[in-house]
Amino acid sequence: MRIYPTTTFNYQYLDENNQIQNLNYHVVSFHEYLHDQDIDLFYIENASIISVQQTIELDKAALEYAYLGYLDNPKELTLLFPRDPSKASWIFNVQDIRFNYKSNIPNWGDEDNV
Repeated sequence: MRIYPTTTFNYQYLDENNQIQNLNYHVVSFHEYLHDQDIDLFYIENASIISVQQTIELDKAALEYAYLGYLDNPKELTLLFPRDPSKASWIFNVQDIRFNYKSNIPNWGDEDNV
C-alpha cells in the first residue's frame, strides 16, 4: 500500500517520566486515500483492515473520520482516529484494506430503451 500524505498530525503524550513527547504522523484523510484509488465512499458498505496482528471490520461511519499515516517509515502504515486521544483504537502495521461494496448499486446506462 502506498499513500501520499497531505498534512501532518501531531500526537502529544506523557512518557513514563511525565515529559511531554511529540509524534508527527504524515497523514492523508481516508477520503483523500479513496479518491487517489478512484473509489467513492458512497459505494462502500464496510472495509476489512488487515494488519500484521489481525483483521478488523470497520463500517463506513468509522472510516469517515480516519486518517492513514506513518511516523518515519512509509511502509509502516497506521490507521489513526484523531477523535480517540488514547491511541487505543488505532490500528498499527496496516498491510492491506479490502472493501465490501453495496449490493444494490444501479448500473446507470445499462437499462433498455425506456
